[in-house]
Amino acid sequence: MAFRRLKSILFLLFLLVLLFAGSVLLVHSLLYRPSVQQYLLQQLSNRVGYHIRAEQIGLLFWKGIGIQAQNFSIGTTEDVQVLAASRVRITFSLRELVRGRIVPTDLILEEPAIELDLHGGRWESAFEDKPPALEDSPLKALAAFPSVTLEGALITVKGMPLKSKGLFVRLSRKSPDAAAFQVALNGKFDYKGDEVPLSAQGDIAWDPATGPSACLKLKLLKAPLWHIQLPDLPVKKGTADMEATVSGNLRGEISAQGNIVINDLDFAIIDDADRKDFSFDRLLLP
Repeated sequence: MAFRRLKSILFLLFLLVLLFAGSVLLVHSLLYRPSVQQYLLQQLSNRVGYHIRAEQIGLLFWKGIGIQAQNFSIGTTEDVQVLAASRVRITFSLRELVRGRIVPTDLILEEPAIELDLHGGRWESAFEDKPPALEDSPLKALAAFPSVTLEGALITVKGMPLKSKGLFVRLSRKSPDAAAFQVALNGKFDYKGDEVPLSAQGDIAWDPATGPSACLKLKLLKAPLWHIQLPDLPVKKGTADMEATVSGNLRGEISAQGNIVINDLDFAIIDDADRKDFSFDRLLLP
């Protein structure tokens, strides 16, 4: 009797597995149809409130059910691009899918290339032959996603020899009614050939009147100081460790509070023909 019951249960499980596998294959094949892709993108656009475009869409099982795509972009109805990435992954709420609704839960941008203009207060795409990315209220567009991740991001600062290497950024939405996120960042920045580890966590937000703002706790290790070559203050060697809280607005004032520890510092002060050399094993700057 027990054997027959077990046999019935195993047979039922086998049928469920076959049904699931068949459903996956059916959905996967349907996703290659242009009409199905257009419907999916339209549903996403309606949910996000921006026009979404993507190519080579495929089914994805990664921390849930979702899609992966290439040449992804988010833009306004006036065809002004807000965000772009060469590859993305988007996961959906399983509960809402069962109800017939497409509700995104995670947006993962793979190796996005972004240029940050500190003076203009905007971000631009660093891909060649690409229109500006993250130009028009990017955080407002991203607020439709509870979680946004940048994996292996290449971020450069306009007019500066500074770029990130393998940067990981995680944005967690604080409220669906506001473009405000908790942010965690970890990676390295390359400055004139020297790698500097950097981590940060805090809050960032976007306001239509004041623009982007942030309050971040930064931790920077072994930043090289020998690139400081002022005519009256040449630096031979030295590194700096920094822990600081930076807050402000890109269009307004920015303030910072924290400590800087300088190690193995060797520099000189030159006043006309007078030169004085200084060296410190450790120097604390509050």
